[in-house]
Amino acid sequence: GGFIIYRRRKPSQLLPKSLAQVDYDKAVKDVRKTDFISIQLLNVGSVHTYASQYETASNVYLQALRELQASNPSYLSTALVGLAYAIDRLGKFDEALRMYEAAVVIFPENQIPYQAIVNSYNDNQVYPERALELSNEMMKILDSNRFSSIVQTEGKGIYKLTHALALANVGQFENVEPLIEQARAEYEWDFLPGRAKFYHMQARILLAMNDVDRAKELLNKAIEIDPNGDNGKL
Repeated sequence: GGFIIYRRRKPSQLLPKSLAQVDYDKAVKDVRKTDFISIQLLNVGSVHTYASQYETASNVYLQALRELQASNPSYLSTALVGLAYAIDRLGKFDEALRMYEAAVVIFPENQIPYQAIVNSYNDNQVYPERALELSNEMMKILDSNRFSSIVQTEGKGIYKLTHALALANVGQFENVEPLIEQARAEYEWDFLPGRAKFYHMQARILLAMNDVDRAKELLNKAIEIDPNGDNGKL
């Protein structure tokens, strides 16, 4: 997934319309207009990630890390998560996991590394109990209002959706539906790649609950919204 500098505004207000409308080529050009090169690189990396261009995204995040060496630890931590996510999607799970964990050490109050590790465990179908433990830590950070000023482009709802999936993967279904509804209420629905991601993650939750037909229906919605992304794949 991607992230942006929040600065007390809704994520959708900070996104170029081209990204919200899944026009990834134009979005790369639009986000390069950011004043600060480090923030620009974070946003460019996010666009390439949404477009499933993981090799390009990893190179952009490496450049961002060089620019951010002595910078805000929240930005540095987030850039490292971006790099980790890109190489994770390239099949380098062990290397990515070390980067995710380093991102937590750099800035423990950044909720994004926790969410990324939980997603990685979920994606690779490993360590469901550990995923839930980390997801609980992520939710504590959010509940404490100490979280990073950088948020996921999908809005705060993405964290509750991630937590719902972590619960479903260990068979704790009783709180899943309320979390999905809370996530829906806090989601950035105008951001089309995020909308596709919502359907994709909800489909995975339904699969964990053995509701295959509804899961397929939601996956088809994700593909229809963002055919060039990876939200239609399990």
